[in-house]
Amino acid sequence: KKFEGDELVKKTVADVTNSVIASFVSTVGDPSSFSKDVAKQFYADT
Repeated sequence: KKFEGDELVKKTVADVTNSVIASFVSTVGDPSSFSKDVAKQFYADT
């Protein structure tokens, strides 16, 4: 019984982590394109 509970917790944590990552990516955009935008902004400012 305890083992099933642990598995459920792990699955829930994984689901939450995935949804957080997904919402972050949809908000910020793809990390690779995001860093390019930051680099462009940085060079524009200096």
